[in-house]
Amino acid sequence: MIYIGLVILNLLFFLLRKFQKISSFLLAMWLGFLVGSPDILTNADYFVYYDSYVYHNQTFEQGYMFLAGIYENLGISYATFRLQLSLIAMLVLWFGIIRITRYPSLAIILFSISNFFVDVIQMRNLLMLALAVFGFSFIKNLKSYKQVILGLVIVYCSLLFHSVGIFFVFVAILFVLPHFIFKKISLSISIISIFLNFLLITSFGRNLVDKVLIFSVSLVSQRSNITENLLNVYQNSASNRYWIESAIVILLICLIAYLIKSNSNLQSQKNQILFVTLSFVPLLLFSLALLKISQDYSRAIRNLGFLYAVMLIDPASQSKYLINKVYNLLFVSIISISLGWLSIFSGYYQYVVPNIPNSIKLNN
Repeated sequence: MIYIGLVILNLLFFLLRKFQKISSFLLAMWLGFLVGSPDILTNADYFVYYDSYVYHNQTFEQGYMFLAGIYENLGISYATFRLQLSLIAMLVLWFGIIRITRYPSLAIILFSISNFFVDVIQMRNLLMLALAVFGFSFIKNLKSYKQVILGLVIVYCSLLFHSVGIFFVFVAILFVLPHFIFKKISLSISIISIFLNFLLITSFGRNLVDKVLIFSVSLVSQRSNITENLLNVYQNSASNRYWIESAIVILLICLIAYLIKSNSNLQSQKNQILFVTLSFVPLLLFSLALLKISQDYSRAIRNLGFLYAVMLIDPASQSKYLINKVYNLLFVSIISISLGWLSIFSGYYQYVVPNIPNSIKLNN
């Protein structure tokens, strides 16, 4: 009930445009508590993480294993380690959100009703997402070289906790490119991604892209078994039905971005919406192509969709007409929620949806 109460509280303060930092902080910390103290009998990955912590299985990225090793050597239990790390992750995510948008209550609501339901299981993904969002909070306005470099370093560090952070690295690189080549690179990635979507229909195309992906990720990822991970774990391609559904949703998101831009009044506002869209959509299209290799890449779509929505909140809310502002923020919410739940239905449904009452401690 606390979860529902805090979500409603944040919705109220978002509508009133008051006390959003305080309310979003409270919800973020409660979500951190929920991730850190799950129902161990229904949380699908709990004992995977527990075994890794207790028996020192080198199955995860080096950043996570390094922190786990420190805690374990100090004689701290896994339950305490998980709780503290989850609270820190949500605190970092909250700091990133309040640095990016003036409407943190809306951002944390979007996270809590979609991405959270998976991240309560996939804790490393939460750590990666928190660092990526925090890193982008320094990159967002491109104010100074020092902030941009710091942001890029933080985004790169997200790879220490989950290899899917590579997608945020590519978006960050796009984000800081000089404007005279930015559109060309963005368009090129989009065209290549569309081509890959058709290429990966064939088994030859899937094998070829698999090799290229392994080589690319191995250059930047700190995960020692990245090749084995990509070949053996990420090997079940998404069904054609799910791929088609994902393609339709991403195309609708492009339409939504156009509608948000059309509802905007200021040219600077339109430019910012276009800039953010051209930074994220190419990687969403590339993630769509990778679904033909493995449905696990749906998590890239989910993560990119959330940060994309957060980055759109402020420019989408700057319309001088209230009705346009309402429409724009509704469209932004649709982007995050649709991509988040699309990921859940991709293959996590049986692990996530029946477990939602336990994930939010509904009966406590």
